[in-house]
Amino acid sequence: MKTETLLLTTQYLPCIEYLSTFTFGCPVYIEAYENYQKGSYRNRSHLLGSNGIEVLSLPLVKGKHQQTPINKVIIHNSNWKKQHLGMIKSAYGNAPFFDYYYEELESLILNSSPQLIAFNRELLLFLLKSFGLNTPILLTESYQPSVQGIMDLRNHFSPKKQIFSTPPTYEQVFSYKFGFTPGLSSLDLLFCQGPYGISILKETAINYFRIQ
Repeated sequence: MKTETLLLTTQYLPCIEYLSTFTFGCPVYIEAYENYQKGSYRNRSHLLGSNGIEVLSLPLVKGKHQQTPINKVIIHNSNWKKQHLGMIKSAYGNAPFFDYYYEELESLILNSSPQLIAFNRELLLFLLKSFGLNTPILLTESYQPSVQGIMDLRNHFSPKKQIFSTPPTYEQVFSYKFGFTPGLSSLDLLFCQGPYGISILKETAINYFRIQ
């Protein structure tokens, strides 16, 4: 499959499968005019802690119980920052590359934009840079139910389903306890594999999106 442009929704600390699409080498549009949808990766991500999968969920002022445009959804100013950072430290404090990336991630979270889509973009840029990717990222200027000439993956990624039955594997912090756990935030890959995780991202794209 060849493509020139991708269309994705915003994600909070996006899953590995989502991030793998940025290895395609083409510009990526982030949907900025859809209505917020609860129960999605837009404001949540999954980590692997000592007790299994843990969910990071951003509390929202707008959008949680109403059809609010995603570019107007605001993160609630509560104690979520301390909680999320604590969960990340607990899950990955012993990961091989934790010390290389945590300080910058901590700064991004502590100084986060109150706008969900802007904060997610800051974290996405951090992840892309960390994996050595410089994919152009743009925001849509209006909502289009269907698009032509663009690979539309807006409805492709969901925490409610496992996208791939046999994803590429790597050594995780708690592999000895749970085996390999798929469907996690790209933070898991970054802290466990560092810049070498780019090979997992590329393998994911090649195997499951059939990039040629």
